[in-house]
Amino acid sequence: MERITKIVTSTNRKKGGHPRLAWVVFSGADNVNHAIGLGTEYRRVLQSIDQGIGKYVNTVTANGDPKQQQRHTFAVVTDHGVASVDIPGGGNLDLCDAFKAINLRAWRGDSKTWSGKFDVPLDKFGSDKDVLIGVSGDMSASVYVRDSLKGWKHRVYEQDLRSYPRSMGTNRSNAVDLIQTVLDFRGVQLVAWSRENGIVAIQTRKSASSGTTSHDVIYSDVGVAKLEKDGKISYQVDDSENKNALVICPLGYNKSLADGEPRTPREWLASTVDTSYPYAVVRLLQYFTVPGLAPDMLVTAHEGFDFGKDWEYYVQNFAGGHGGIHRSHLSTPAIFSGAGVHAHSTVNSATIEDLGASLRVFLGMGSKEAKPSLDFLDHKHDDIIATSLIHNNKTYAEDLIRGSPLSCVYPVGSQP
Repeated sequence: MERITKIVTSTNRKKGGHPRLAWVVFSGADNVNHAIGLGTEYRRVLQSIDQGIGKYVNTVTANGDPKQQQRHTFAVVTDHGVASVDIPGGGNLDLCDAFKAINLRAWRGDSKTWSGKFDVPLDKFGSDKDVLIGVSGDMSASVYVRDSLKGWKHRVYEQDLRSYPRSMGTNRSNAVDLIQTVLDFRGVQLVAWSRENGIVAIQTRKSASSGTTSHDVIYSDVGVAKLEKDGKISYQVDDSENKNALVICPLGYNKSLADGEPRTPREWLASTVDTSYPYAVVRLLQYFTVPGLAPDMLVTAHEGFDFGKDWEYYVQNFAGGHGGIHRSHLSTPAIFSGAGVHAHSTVNSATIEDLGASLRVFLGMGSKEAKPSLDFLDHKHDDIIATSLIHNNKTYAEDLIRGSPLSCVYPVGSQP
C-alpha cells in the first residue's frame, strides 16, 4: 500500500498534476501462480491486489484539482489467464525428449539468457542442432526445424515435416513424421503448422489418462485455416483420411463454424468467444506469418502439463503457467470506470488491439484504429506489413493487427 501512495504522490509533483497516463502493475498473482500454483495463497494475493486497486483509486481521486477528478478514467486489465501444472508424478516436460527419442538433436534454450533480441540468426544457436525450441509461459512451445538442405534460413512446411530425414541430405529412407512424433508425446494437446500458400493446419489429441500415450488416445481430424483473397479467413476440417463416420474438429467448433465459409476476423471473434479456443484461427494465422519469427510448429500443453522441466532459473519447475491458445489462457475480464465510459454498458468480446484503440479515444487522439508496435523486431515495418505477409496482402495485415475502439467509450471531456 505504501508503494501505491508513493506512486500517486510522485506523479502529483509533476507540472499539471497527474500525467495523462499512468500504469500500476500488480505482478504478484502471476508470480505466485508460476511458483506454487492456484490455491489459497493465490486467492490471498488476488484479495491484496483488489485492495491495492481500491487504494490507488481513492488516493488519486482524493488529490489534485476537483475538476480534474471528474476526468479520471480507470481500467483494470490483464494480459493472460493462468492454469496449474498439477499432474501426479510430474507435469513438467521437456519437449526436446520427443525429438531425442528419434535421434534428432534438439535444444530448448537457456532460461538464463537475459536478452529480448529477436534478430539473432537461428544458425548462431543451432549450428549443430536439428530442432530449436522456444518456450512461452512454459505451456506452449515454438518449434523451429532445420531444413535438411538449406539450413535455418528457410521455413519447413508440412511435406517435409511429415517426412523429415534423420540425417542431413535428400535420403528419406529413414525419414520420420515430426508432426506425429510431437502429437504422440505425453502432455501435448495441440500442434499447429504451416502449409504453403498461407494455410495453417491444426490437430489435437485427447486422452482419458490426462494426456498420456495410452491406448485411449483420440486424435482429431486436421483443421485447416486459410487466408482468402478478400482478407477473410476460412476454416474447415479435413477428414479425407478419416476412417470413422464421426468428424472431430480439433478446436471443438460446431459444423456451422468449420464449414469453410470465409469470415472476417471480427466475425471469428464474435462466433468463437465462448468456445474452448476463442479467436484461434485468426491468432494462428497471424502467428505463423510474423516476418522472421514464425515457427515451423506451435505446440501447446495438455491441461496440467507444461514444457519447462528443470528449466526455470529461480524455481526450476513451475507449478502454474500460461502461453497457450486455450480459453483458460486467453479469455480474461476487463473493467473500465470513470470519465469516457458509458455506465453499466457491456461489451461481449474484444481483443488487446481493441484496448489500444480505446486508449486513443480516452486520450483524445481520435477514433483512428490503433495497431500494436512491432518495434521489438528492429525492422522498417511499413515495408514488412506491405510485402512480407502472405499474398503480399496489406489489407490482410491491417485487418488482423488493428483494433477498433470499444463501443462503451468516448473521448474524456466530451458529451456521451
